[in-house]
Amino acid sequence: MAELSAAVKAGRNRAVDLYRAAAMLAVALGHWLVMVAYRDTEGALVSGNGLQFIPEFRVATWIFQVMPLFFVVGGFASAASLDARGMGHRSTAKQRADWIAGRMARLLPPVAALGGVWLVIMALGAALGISGLVNAGAVAAAIPLWFLANYTADVILAPHVLPLFRRSPLWTTVGALTLFLALEALRLSGEHLISHANWVLGWFIFQMAGFAWRDGLLPTGRSLVLWAGGFWVGTVALVAFGPWSVSMVHFPGMSHSPTHPPTLALLMFGAAQSASAIVYAPR
Repeated sequence: MAELSAAVKAGRNRAVDLYRAAAMLAVALGHWLVMVAYRDTEGALVSGNGLQFIPEFRVATWIFQVMPLFFVVGGFASAASLDARGMGHRSTAKQRADWIAGRMARLLPPVAALGGVWLVIMALGAALGISGLVNAGAVAAAIPLWFLANYTADVILAPHVLPLFRRSPLWTTVGALTLFLALEALRLSGEHLISHANWVLGWFIFQMAGFAWRDGLLPTGRSLVLWAGGFWVGTVALVAFGPWSVSMVHFPGMSHSPTHPPTLALLMFGAAQSASAIVYAPR
């Protein structure tokens, strides 16, 4: 461990590494905990989500819903990577294409490996006559991969948006939040087509928070503690008095899902979670 630590470049933000690793572990454990498999009255195998059956467990999603923080540290890491290649303020089309291709080369092989393993398992299941059981497992294994679509979009957008953000961080942030809230208002009014654009914009706002953290634009010390406290109060108020469930993780049948697409409740929760994490980052 001492040798690994000594080999790391000076100035690297180790909290970002810790939060990214912890987030991946929390996602894996959280999905495993909520998986439910049982047989119905006719003996058919049914797979579901434990949050549907145990309402008391929904508050635990405030611990296991770490995707907002994951995207924040992803934004920090993307900005650091772009800076290391001299692309933090301007870049050519070829530089952007090469950078995106490099990031995708790190993301996609593990997904291909997972898909290949499950294709073999599904073929064996069909040959052995247990395709129902195996297919249920395949679906469960694939569910956590939803974030790759959003993360891929964020990677593609990062080299384009980071220079724009640095030219005008305030107005870029205000513009993104204004558009997000307008789409959220449309969703609450019953329009569910255009508002799905928040699938991309909602998660990318967290990435922009990572840009701001990287550039030292966020409040610090007691000021950030107060901001974090305010975000937590706002999250509790939205859950207590708004239409949103206490669960910060989607499950089938829930109304006003916080994540499908990202909502004001998730944005507030993610801001509280990320601000709290950044407060403790120096420690």
